Amino acid sequence: MTFLLVGPIANTASSLIGSGLTAIQGFRLILYGVLLGAQLRLLSLLPI
Repeated sequence: MTFLLVGPIANTASSLIGSGLTAIQGFRLILYGVLLGAQLRLLSLLPI
């Protein structure tokens, strides 16, 4: 039951994070690098 609730929320959150990072990459490449470097531990720990 938990997977039915958490799954769609996690899917939406990961989609938003991916879309946001892609938008920042197209806008400011240096800012994208800073944000990706700051989130490197989180992104490698969680399968986002």
